[in-house]
Amino acid sequence: MEGDETVNLELFSPSANTSLGTNTTAVLTIIDVVVSACNGEITDSSVTEDTTLNEPCYKVPNGISVNNPARLTINPGVRLEFAAGTQLEVNTGASLYAVGTVAEPIVITAREATPGYWEGIEFRWSNSINNQLDYVTVEYGVININTSSTSGSPTRLSVKNSTSRQASNLGVYLVDSSVSLDAFESNTLTLNDRPISLPDEMVGKLGNDSQYNGNTDDRIHVFREDVKTAQTWKKLDIPYYMRSSLTYGIDAALTLEAGVSLTFNAGAELSISSSGSLKAVGSEAEPILFTGREASPGYWEGIVFRWSNSINNQLDYVTVEYGVINIDTSSTSGSPTRLSIKNTTSRQASNLGVYLADSSVNLGAFENNILTLNDRPISLPDEIVEKLGNDSQYNGNTDDRIHVFREDVKTAQTWKKLDIPYYMRSSLTYGIDAALTLEAGVSLTFNAGAGLSVSSSGSLKAIGTEAEPILFTGLEASPGYWEGIVFRWSNSINNQLDYVTVEYAGAGNVSNSGNIDSSCTSGSPTRFSVTNSTIENSASWGVYKAGTVEDGCNITLSNNTYNNNTSGNVNTP
Repeated sequence: MEGDETVNLELFSPSANTSLGTNTTAVLTIIDVVVSACNGEITDSSVTEDTTLNEPCYKVPNGISVNNPARLTINPGVRLEFAAGTQLEVNTGASLYAVGTVAEPIVITAREATPGYWEGIEFRWSNSINNQLDYVTVEYGVININTSSTSGSPTRLSVKNSTSRQASNLGVYLVDSSVSLDAFESNTLTLNDRPISLPDEMVGKLGNDSQYNGNTDDRIHVFREDVKTAQTWKKLDIPYYMRSSLTYGIDAALTLEAGVSLTFNAGAELSISSSGSLKAVGSEAEPILFTGREASPGYWEGIVFRWSNSINNQLDYVTVEYGVINIDTSSTSGSPTRLSIKNTTSRQASNLGVYLADSSVNLGAFENNILTLNDRPISLPDEIVEKLGNDSQYNGNTDDRIHVFREDVKTAQTWKKLDIPYYMRSSLTYGIDAALTLEAGVSLTFNAGAGLSVSSSGSLKAIGTEAEPILFTGLEASPGYWEGIVFRWSNSINNQLDYVTVEYAGAGNVSNSGNIDSSCTSGSPTRFSVTNSTIENSASWGVYKAGTVEDGCNITLSNNTYNNNTSGNVNTP
């Protein structure tokens, strides 16, 4: 526009007493708005001393480079129109102070309303508290608000009440966690290709008082630098996209608000270290989601808690999906991991829904969870099987078994009847060194060569019912496939097998082994009873008695059924 131009704007508004229906009555108001021509021009692109722009509008044909020690101030109401391919650079030692008002915002735009027409604003290693954008609109750049920063030459910036729109690439780019983002409040990032890209360490700076939606790619793009300061990631109006195919290290306390959604790129992982923690507590109405960019099992690695012993490690009303191992742990007795999982769904894992690596994992709670559509639901050591509640769902997986590996049971516990059987996957002897109780209906399937050994400090109470017997069986229906149950110098009155089926065992020496076996001496007696049970398909004896009562073998057998035991049903000591 060469001169001032008057534009008629027709404003339609419904009458206060009229509903908007077919016979709508409205008030039509015509007002005149005067738009000033852009008569100012900045021809010298280099600003080397403090400068204030206060004309209504400036053409910028060559861009602007603000250099040390200059401060460029843009007054409220000023409009800058940049030529094609130009940029507003704020360099080391310089600053940009652009603070408008609600009534008089500052507009930094292009000569043509085309996304990517100019480069945008870039703060280049400028560490000034004067770098402020407040009530500013930046539009039509490649990256509207850009940064260059390193730990040795950081950039400092505050962005409030501002709009970044129509960028061909990004509304805002925070290049490095060295950027000191003093404020990011009440902003609008919309109509860009992508709203914002920033490192994970700075995500906590994003407020949910800002608008991020309405872009071509409506995701917060988060790249990896590791979280090293305690922070909360807020629920925004679009999800977070963890765009790196790397491990995102959490080395401080990270909290996710209810409703947060994190989408991971191929091969990415969320790793909570010994100095970090993850508190992801959603709600029934607003669960937290961890998912893959593609709905493909194993697309990303999953969440792993690595030697993190924090009580803040909580997953509650969370969905984790499409990982290799959705919820994973690394833990040792010297560097234990602590974790609570409640009201959580783990699904579509290519390997495991949950993996508890060691009995040192302190599983504070495991309640009301759903592990389904995975290759396998869960793998854990026998010592912490008691933590699994029958208020959880474990079925609907490719391999519908609870995978239990051997570490020996050292604390008194009860294994509950779940909706799928337990699979004792190790080809080793599972030592029972404490009181173990099995609920009616429990099913244990043993791998080749495995066995169950009840020691002098342990006991086995397996009391089923006629309707819900307890099953001890082999992975394959072959006599001698596994070792069987042996009571070794265990003199507990809790050693009771009632309404139990034991089958396909007796893999030891056929002359002195059986599906149920004993070791006893007068000095180290053994006591157990087997009643109302079925003992069958042993490669040796059904029940092997190592001696008489005088030998310390106090064995009671009553009302049992024996079938197809190679050496016989019960030996005579």
